[in-house]
Parts: sequence; C-alpha cells; structure tokens
Amino acid sequence: MPDSWLVPSLAAWFLLKAVVARYEQSQRRVEQQRQMVQLAQRLHRGLSNLPVELMSEIFCFATIPSWPYDWEDTVPSIWNRGGDTQPFNLLRVCRRWRQIALTTPELWATFNPRFPQFAAVTDVLRVSEEWLRRACKHPLSVNLQGFRCGLLVYDPIIQLIHRHAPRIRALRLCDVGTEDLEALNRHGTVEFSSLERLDLGGEFFTGRLEIFGRTPLLREVQLDSYICLDQVDLPWAQIASFTSQGVTGEETLAMLAKTNAGTRCSLRPTIHDARRDETGPLTHQSIQHLTLIEGSWELDNLEDDEDPADFEWPTHGHILQFLTMPKLQSLELIGPTLPHSAILWEFFERSHAPLRKLSLQHEDGGCVDLPSMEPFVLLNELEELEMSKPSRSFLERFSQMFSSSARILPRLQTVIVDCGCGAVRTRRTPSGRCRGLRPNSL
Repeated sequence: MPDSWLVPSLAAWFLLKAVVARYEQSQRRVEQQRQMVQLAQRLHRGLSNLPVELMSEIFCFATIPSWPYDWEDTVPSIWNRGGDTQPFNLLRVCRRWRQIALTTPELWATFNPRFPQFAAVTDVLRVSEEWLRRACKHPLSVNLQGFRCGLLVYDPIIQLIHRHAPRIRALRLCDVGTEDLEALNRHGTVEFSSLERLDLGGEFFTGRLEIFGRTPLLREVQLDSYICLDQVDLPWAQIASFTSQGVTGEETLAMLAKTNAGTRCSLRPTIHDARRDETGPLTHQSIQHLTLIEGSWELDNLEDDEDPADFEWPTHGHILQFLTMPKLQSLELIGPTLPHSAILWEFFERSHAPLRKLSLQHEDGGCVDLPSMEPFVLLNELEELEMSKPSRSFLERFSQMFSSSARILPRLQTVIVDCGCGAVRTRRTPSGRCRGLRPNSL
C-alpha cells in the first residue's frame, strides 16, 4: 500500500521545480538586459568622447536621406512623442547630443513636418520658423504636404515661404487645397532661384499657377492628374526629368514636345482617351529612359453605378504608336497587358534606338505575355532583359528564339525573371546561352 503522503509531496516538488525554473529564467533575462545596458553605456561613452565634428557627420549620415529625398522616409509628426521622429529623437538622448544636434544645420535642412489637423497657426509658424532658422544657410528640401488645407491662406505662412524660397532646392506642394493655391498666386512670383526638383499636386484647380516663373535651375518635375500642363508656368525647355500621371495621351505628347531637353520620363496617361486616335506623331531626340504605365488605376474612379467588370480596355491607340525616340537606352513597360507585338515592332524599327535595358511588368502581379517574339529581333544593343511573372508560353517562345541564332540579341548578358517568389538572375555563358533560362527551371 503506497504511503498517503507521497502524492502531495510529489505535487509540491514539481510545483517548486517550476517556480525555480521560472525564477532562473527571469534572472537570465535580467542579466541579458543588464549586459545590454552596459553595452549601450560603453557605446554612449565612446560616442560622447568623439569630436563634435565627427558626431555631426554621424548624425547626418544616420538621419538625412540621400538626394533626391524620399519624402516618406524623413520626419513624422513633430508632436508624436512616441514615434521615431528625426532629427528630434537625437534631442532626447543626452545634453551633449542635444547641443550637437541643435548646432548642426544639415540636420534641419530637410523641412518635412506633419502638423496635426487642428494645429494653431501661431504654433505652425513658431515651429517652422525655428526649424528653418536652425538650417542656417544650407539648401533646403521642403515638403508642405504636412500642412493641412487652408494653412497657406494666412499671410505670415506665405511670407515665411517667400523669405526662404531662394534656398529651397526641392519642393513638394501636394495635397493642398484650392484656396491655398489661389493664395499663393495672389502673392505673385516666388524667387525659387535654387529650385531643382518640384512635386506639384493637390485638389482640382482651374486657375493658372504663376509662382514658378523664376526657376533657372529647375530640372526635375512631377505633376499629378489634378494639375494640367497648361496651368503651370514652368521653364519646360530646361526640364531633364518629368513625371506625370492621369493626363490624356494628347497632353502627354504635348508635355514631351515642350521638354525637348528631357532625358528621363515616367508617364501614366489615362486609358480612356477619346481623342487619342486623333493625336499626331512625335519624335523626341533626347529621351534616354522611359517608364510607361498604362494601368487599371482608373477603376478606382468609376461612378457608383459602374461595374469594374464592364470596364473595356482599349485595344488600339497605345501611346507608343505616336512616339519615336532614337536616343532611348532603357524602356520599362507596366500595365495589365503589354502593347501588341506589332506596336512594339513598329516602335523599335521607327526609333532605331540603342536600347540596352528592357523591363516588362504586369501592374497587378499577373502573367506577362507576348504573342510574338519578333520585336526582340530588332534589339541588337540589348544587354539586360527583366520580366515579371512571364507566362510559360512566353518563356518557351523566348528560349526557342534566343537559342535559334547567335544573331538574335547578340549583346544580351543578363536576364532577370521575377516568378513571384524571388527574382532569378542568369548571365550569358561563353557559349552564347543564358545559364538556367528554361521554363521548367522557373
């Protein structure tokens, strides 16, 4: 007969063992945290002993994005104390870091605040003045997207922009209201003597923007669908890089005709363009890099009683039919379908350009397909081909064509195939084949 005291004693022993194991685990966690604190203290002491000039360089390297700035990767809301606010997070480490950050003008040369919706004008003006004052005489990158609609109607805010305009190197004026644009117009032309990059957009605006008449260094422009080309007074002849979206094919070609010195373009014309078939051809002698997106984003703007399933994609009038680009070096085509093979053939034959890179992508992640491989025969200078989710039949036809003759794509060295689970990169072997380029291997 087992002893009656044995069962409760075993239960108590197991319970005690579990308590001891949990205590030891918590002790190990505390020790790890203590070691991390000691490491942070040693690192902090090491950094604190560095010269001020070197600390400033480290701060700038850690907080300032490379040019051109990625606006979404700079400064969140300045009143969001719990967020990763740059460069404000440097001010809360220690007294020395705060002093160095406040006296490093480069840290404050990117003005990209996120003011709360109901922030008082006096607070916005005070913070903006202090921020821009810390930048001293450094060139500025200013993003006014964080300004709520209606702020620019106040004269002190516009006067602040006028005072600092000669130092602004990049300006993003998006998501502003019609009244803001009208208020800017009323104050006349702004002296943007250092402006190199302009991103412009906002609510539907019917007037004419005349504030950018003095921009002798402007080279890069991005316009959204709410701003028409004829509404903006810009030095089009000197623009080297241009991005537009949501404008008609006719306006797109008109823009290209104006930017006769442009070397890089990213275009997203509207799909439904009633007058596209009436548009005349255009030869552009300087464009070297072209990104062309004809996608399904228009489905987002359908009326409530319209069914996206009834949306009919146009089968003719692709923008490439109207273009000739003899200097083109890279071409990126993005859309629900690729242009017809005949359209590509005519464009390549007409342009006779030294195209070195071609990228084919489906906008919604679907399969890329091209019924005929004939357009590739004309690409004698092509060195890199990138395909996003090509269909099996596409790969089969391409492999057969490429292996049939060494005269087809003679300079092709790199083929990048994105199958949805990572890109497969293959390079040409000395025998003239691309290693691994087989449909069964993808």
